[in-house]
Amino acid sequence: GDFELNEDLDIYKTRKGGLYEAKVTRFRRHVLVIRPNIMIIYDELEAKEPYDWRYKLHSHNKMTLDGPNSMATANKAANAMAHIWGSEKLDINITDKYRFQAVNLRAKAINGKIPDFPDSWHLEVSPVKKKNNFKFLTVIEIEAVGAIAVLSQ
Repeated sequence: GDFELNEDLDIYKTRKGGLYEAKVTRFRRHVLVIRPNIMIIYDELEAKEPYDWRYKLHSHNKMTLDGPNSMATANKAANAMAHIWGSEKLDINITDKYRFQAVNLRAKAINGKIPDFPDSWHLEVSPVKKKNNFKFLTVIEIEAVGAIAVLSQ
């Protein structure tokens, strides 16, 4: 991938790697970090045939829908808001269950106890219909507790 750094922003670009199925012909992710608290992610996706594209975000803390294309979450230190758009209509779902339950296969003990993987929160965004080509645009804003969010106003 390519990247550029300066005092006010960071720019990252990645390309399809070995992680993706052979059906996917293009995966380009552009990430722009605008300091101190905004991240913009733009995904360009292409496949040989209609594909079930999915964009996912995860949190240990509760996620809620906050508008038609927005999700909010928070912890003791910060509030986060993600705004997600697609090149066509989106289906957006939030759940507090894993799609497939996480299992500690290594069963490695920490302080004499084998940790489990409790349910956490998952946002899944996909086009309503399978598409050969699709684009996602996500703007994530993170603010310290008590600060005023700029994009949410």
